[in-house]
Parts: sequence; structure tokens; C-alpha cells
Amino acid sequence: MIESIVTVLMIRDKMSEEEAQKQVRECRAELMQRLGSGEDIDDCYNICEEWFGLKPDYLWGLVNC
Repeated sequence: MIESIVTVLMIRDKMSEEEAQKQVRECRAELMQRLGSGEDIDDCYNICEEWFGLKPDYLWGLVNC
């Protein structure tokens, strides 16, 4: 993914960098919690859509941030 989730939120939603980073951290924390409780990564496939309205392509950017 060329654009990071933070960049997309800043441009599309006119968020500050701090706001966008906070949302990404919260989403990533939920993802890690779900994975830690036994959900498979495939079960979390749509988390970027749920949180940000973004395609699942952004999932790996979230995992690797």
C-alpha cells in the first residue's frame, strides 16, 4: 500500500496527524486483542473497513505499523 492509513485519514478526513495516529493505534490495539484472543487474521480481514471505510488491502499496513 503506497499511502499509509494515517496519510489517508489526514487527507480524506482532514484529521490532524495526531488524531489519525491515535485512531490507527486504537484500531491496531483492537486487532492485536482480537488476534490474541484466538481470532484468525482472516476473521479480522475487514477491520480497516469497519474503522476507516478502507479496503482490506490496508490490513497489512496496520499489522506492520
